[in-house]
Amino acid sequence: MGGGPLIRLFDMGIGFGPSPTSVAPPAISPPAGLLPVPLRPFDPFLPLSHTLIHTTYLYLYYYKKEK
Repeated sequence: MGGGPLIRLFDMGIGFGPSPTSVAPPAISPPAGLLPVPLRPFDPFLPLSHTLIHTTYLYLYYYKKEK
């Protein structure tokens, strides 16, 4: 499925309720020699929290460096 994360977000539909990541994702049977890839609905908060972790880390890193 093509498109950026936002397109995928609307394709998947935003589900409110139990987090989709808390449910064990079904694994698709891969071609021989490849690891199984877990499929799960796109979590809209994942990039946000990921970015937050990075910015906090960088902020603390440079803050400590200045002192």
